[in-house]
Amino acid sequence: MPNKLFIDRLNRQDISGVLPYYTLLEICGVTSFNLSAKEQQRWLYTFSEVYDVKVLDPYDALEKSRPIGDCLLELTDYILKKMTLGDALFLREAELYRTDAIVTWNIKHFKDRTNIPLATPANWNQAV
Repeated sequence: MPNKLFIDRLNRQDISGVLPYYTLLEICGVTSFNLSAKEQQRWLYTFSEVYDVKVLDPYDALEKSRPIGDCLLELTDYILKKMTLGDALFLREAELYRTDAIVTWNIKHFKDRTNIPLATPANWNQAV
């Protein structure tokens, strides 16, 4: 199931889709090889209009006065679980925001590393 169809299905069921800002940056880095500079800017600055999801501010779930070093140190626990930096950032945000589920095509990246229910876009109704 394409991602856009999945997000449309969520919205029809009045379920909010969210994406951590760091993940948006990672997506834009990967797609930069295939998208024009104009399309990249559109994704970076108006992703919520391209895909009907909320982009999470990494500091909304935390006290804004916390030093960035403290936030980076928190990633150590995730990286010690043999996670890439991108996955560690993603999971940290999901846990800080107390998300109901993680829907990803890469379940193996999070399996046995969190208590948050995991699903793919194709099976999320059954898993959550």
